[in-house]
Amino acid sequence: MPALKTLTVHCVSVDSIELNLCSDDQLVLDSCVIQALGSIDFLRLFDCKVNLLSVSMPLARTVVLYRCHMTDYVLQMALHGCPNIAHLNLEKCRNITQVGVEALPLKFLNLFGCRDVHRLELDCPQLLAINLGQCPNVRLYVGGVEQDLADLCGRGVQIVLPGDSIRWTHDYPP
Repeated sequence: MPALKTLTVHCVSVDSIELNLCSDDQLVLDSCVIQALGSIDFLRLFDCKVNLLSVSMPLARTVVLYRCHMTDYVLQMALHGCPNIAHLNLEKCRNITQVGVEALPLKFLNLFGCRDVHRLELDCPQLLAINLGQCPNVRLYVGGVEQDLADLCGRGVQIVLPGDSIRWTHDYPP
């Protein structure tokens, strides 16, 4: 499997797409193209370095990119293809410095251990919980204006603060 360089999935409907080597090896993909025009419950990629992640999953509800290495641009292009996600898990992703999420139905965002993230832009009016544990340099922006994390707490959003070490599960929100 480590010789796999390109992954392409085109389908109308699928329950889930998961790529996990179940080892400490990292899968390096030159390109990963996923197009699911109908229903898909979730997408999970574990321990991947992805140079191109083109995703078109308008009905996807859960996206998990655990310990994945990708650029800010690759992440943003992937998120652009998933406008209806409710649960986004980017736990321990590396090389990402800026995350911008504009998803109306997003309720749960997990950035635990994303130590390189310093800018988080959110436009997610239904957000219920966010995990920023072990993200020491993160700054939050809403509508381009920097926000104090305490302000989110005041709006009823559950927050794991950057200094905390509370992990969530990969599949289900807290």
